[in-house]
Amino acid sequence: MSQKPTLTTTAGNPVGDNQNSLSAGSRGPLLLQDYHLIEKLAHQNCQRIPERVVHAKGWGAYGTLTTTNDITRYSKASVFSEVGNKTEVLARFSTVAGELGAADAEIKQAAFSPSNLVPGIVHSPDKMLQARVFSYADAHCYRLGTHYEALPVNAPRCPVHHYHKDGAMRFFSNNPSTDAYYEPNSFGGPAQSASYAEPPPAIDGAADRYGQREGSDDYSQPRALFLLFDEGQKQRLFGNIAGAMAGVWQFIVERQFAHFDKVPSGLWQRRPCRAEAAR
Repeated sequence: MSQKPTLTTTAGNPVGDNQNSLSAGSRGPLLLQDYHLIEKLAHQNCQRIPERVVHAKGWGAYGTLTTTNDITRYSKASVFSEVGNKTEVLARFSTVAGELGAADAEIKQAAFSPSNLVPGIVHSPDKMLQARVFSYADAHCYRLGTHYEALPVNAPRCPVHHYHKDGAMRFFSNNPSTDAYYEPNSFGGPAQSASYAEPPPAIDGAADRYGQREGSDDYSQPRALFLLFDEGQKQRLFGNIAGAMAGVWQFIVERQFAHFDKVPSGLWQRRPCRAEAAR
């Protein structure tokens, strides 16, 4: 195979590591200065027509979340402050591979995001979560508009005070104060409160692109699940895998076999299945 061209950013800067994100220590949060990650996420969010790229087909229901046990030692969030508390909830149920243009009411306007927190819940340094904290909200701005959080299905049930204004498709009044659109100010506008500051996470190590595979175990859980299958379920699994791999380049098939072979207990030891997928 001929030498591959060097991967670059959209501005032409060569990429040194496309597999690992820049984090504060090996287990720390991701850094905003990882412009290559931000660029990839932003393009994923905005390069399609304004609809969900994955989980595109779904439906939802309104209900309530009721606190049934005392978990105040784990979180100070008011939703959990007392047993019996009820909170309005919108749940959405979806399939991963819904076709483009699939019908979805008011649920189409629902904007779920891990960046939407309440006091008492904070983000962990999990790298997948860290990327989604940015990506989900960014996608909603493109798919639904800058003010997606003010849509009835997404609107907070608590008072909202901020300095955002204008923007496309704004359907509510601008900041009522015309004297200041910044904070701090001398005109009685909303101000920060140190009582809501998040606890500082402990960070150890330099800012670097640490290998995401180090210490990972990708095979124990598939092995445990396979051991629960009866013979019929195993045969359906083999058939589904073989059918999905039909027509795939042989060297890619062999690469996949290598993963299956790392899952003992016979997941991919049956030669007829290997032969069927290899055709």
